[in-house]
Amino acid sequence: MKKHLMVLIISLLFFGFIGSNSVFADVNTVNLAINGTLVNFPDQKPYIDKNNRTMVPVRFPAETLGANVEWLPNTRQVHITNKAHDALKDTDIMATIDRKDVIVNGQTKYMDTTAVITNSRTMVPVRFISEYLGATVTWDNGNRVAHVFSKGQTKEEQDKYYGTNSPRTKTKAPAPKSGRCT
Repeated sequence: MKKHLMVLIISLLFFGFIGSNSVFADVNTVNLAINGTLVNFPDQKPYIDKNNRTMVPVRFPAETLGANVEWLPNTRQVHITNKAHDALKDTDIMATIDRKDVIVNGQTKYMDTTAVITNSRTMVPVRFISEYLGATVTWDNGNRVAHVFSKGQTKEEQDKYYGTNSPRTKTKAPAPKSGRCT
């Protein structure tokens, strides 16, 4: 009987640890929603980088916002342009891999992280790129979702995408350490 009890305890511990790995995977999950619709990333998912910034593959959110994205392999740069789409402003952004300086409408701006290549995808901080395109970005900490709003939605319209127990970080407020979306 003791042997069966020992096998049961070991099995529970073993399967309990295996099950807990899925919990850790959920903790690292970050999503992106544009105007209330979750963006599907078929290969490289968004993540929080070492500078606590939400990094996303540039093409999916930029093109969803109506911008054009061009990869310049010889200079390792990504060129994002937007010409009068929705409520967004005309914008020209040139970001270089592994550099903090970015050219925005002919002026040098600085990110507090860098664009990088992860799994053959150009990853950029969602807040920096989206806000220079004229969108509003908020962070839903409870659901770990960066929300990008491009149609001039009011705070009340934005709030309908947050649950009652889901804290939100406004664009200008400092974000929680668990995943600021810049």
